[in-house]
Amino acid sequence: MKLIKESFDGVKTKLILGTFLKTIEAFFELLIPLYISKIINDGIINGNKNVLYRIIIIMLILYLFGYICSLISQYFSSNVSQKVGKKLRVNIFSKIINLNQKEMDNFEYEIISNSITNDVKQIENGLNMAIRVGLRTPIVAIGSIIMASTINFKLSLIFICSTIIIFVFLYLFMSYLSNYYQKIQSKKDRLNSLVEQQVNGSRIIKSFNTQNTEIYKGFKINTEISKKLLNFEYLNSLLNPATYLIINIALIVILYLGNNYIKMNTISYGDVVALVNYLMQTFVSVSVLVNLVFIFSKFSSSYSRIKSILNYKTCKEQKRNHVINDIETLEFKNVSFGYNDDKILDNINFLIDKKMTIGIMGLTGSGKSTLAKLILNLYKPDNGNVLINGIDINKISKQNLKNNISIVMQKPNLFYGTLKYNFKLINKNITRNDMISSLKVSKIDDFIYNKSKGENMFILENGKNLSGGQKQRIAIAIALSKKPNLLILDDSSCALDLQTEYSLYKNLKDYDSAGITIIISQRISTMKMCDKIIVMDNGKISGYDTFDNLLKSNTIFKKIISTQEVGDTYEK
Repeated sequence: MKLIKESFDGVKTKLILGTFLKTIEAFFELLIPLYISKIINDGIINGNKNVLYRIIIIMLILYLFGYICSLISQYFSSNVSQKVGKKLRVNIFSKIINLNQKEMDNFEYEIISNSITNDVKQIENGLNMAIRVGLRTPIVAIGSIIMASTINFKLSLIFICSTIIIFVFLYLFMSYLSNYYQKIQSKKDRLNSLVEQQVNGSRIIKSFNTQNTEIYKGFKINTEISKKLLNFEYLNSLLNPATYLIINIALIVILYLGNNYIKMNTISYGDVVALVNYLMQTFVSVSVLVNLVFIFSKFSSSYSRIKSILNYKTCKEQKRNHVINDIETLEFKNVSFGYNDDKILDNINFLIDKKMTIGIMGLTGSGKSTLAKLILNLYKPDNGNVLINGIDINKISKQNLKNNISIVMQKPNLFYGTLKYNFKLINKNITRNDMISSLKVSKIDDFIYNKSKGENMFILENGKNLSGGQKQRIAIAIALSKKPNLLILDDSSCALDLQTEYSLYKNLKDYDSAGITIIISQRISTMKMCDKIIVMDNGKISGYDTFDNLLKSNTIFKKIISTQEVGDTYEK
């Protein structure tokens, strides 16, 4: 709750002032029909020009003051809503970015994305409308009925009855339209999902020649949406005529009865005109009030979702004061871990010394990538300890830990911008020579400098203008530019041919800044270059030894090797 309250810091005065000024404008507006009545009764009918001019001047002053109040209030409402929206977005982003990976897994990407964009926008709209019309609208609606009753109580009963009728009608009608529109939105979500699938899977669609099937799917959903939208517009088009029908019936009744009262000299022409003005003010206010109900319902729903994120209780972390300058050893000591109730790792123990290149091999789902995530401290072990230089990883400063470790995943993320920009995200002080050096190690320098624009080469989002192998080699080069003491390559060369991969790993072995290197891969050629190999089997270590020794003694390892050898023979 504290983060939500902080979003309103510095804007509370403007919020109160904006609402207060709108309230003053509402009172000015309520006085206008009375002065119109006096103009007709005292100025026009009695022919008193002095009264006419005086009242016109008073009305102009009221309009001017009301306009000034409205203008200032509009400024305050926009200022408050935008500042609160900005602070909420910052608070949501800060909250999410500081969650550990296990906490992050409790949130879906769509929820976070919608909260930062759509939900915050609903909060901004709700605040804006609350300041501008939230208090003003009921004051004008109730005030108009009260003012009408001071002119003629019997005619004011028509106000009350017609107001109730139109409020109930608008509420029910708009409730139905709102539910109907939700169905249209769900159809649009399906269309968005289809478009996303077709864009991401365009190559597969073309390779299987299913373009016509996909076109038909899009046509079908678009037809459904267009029919729903047409029906929605038909229904929506009935709203104004029906509303004005009720208003005009009430207006005719007031004019008819008003005419009778004029004949009986119990009411004046000016009073009838004032009543008509108050009637219109009441109905306009009721229409706005019904709209506010739906705006505030969206506001409430969005507020609840944002609150669930900002008030999410995170685990209190112990102080992390230890700083390391080098990584001499990496050790897993009796480590067990699982995602929720699913146990992934069970009693893992191994020790890796500096300058060693360690391979991790195993069948799919055996826990290879999970080991890397624990080393990165994205997750904490359920039992046991991950130790660097004999120090528990949870006691080492997060920033210091990140400075010492680099990881490259199978599908690396490259950011929209130049290659140089992507390098500087990892190392702000990187020199051109450092970039060239790391690009040479990853065997991508020829492409970058001879077939492209060097470090000024532009990269699209997620490297869409690069092949899989180019993305992986660039990602490895960026990871090396930090000169990490621990480098983790999680199947990050699977898109490379064997010759290029061999050259890359040979360069890595000779790279003078390399400390510990961990390679997660299924390729035999890669594992042969490692000093030792960890073989994973259903979350346990089946073996930890050299390639030759494992080939003699480890059943799982021999099974993986024999499978690949059969595949290689078949290809040959």
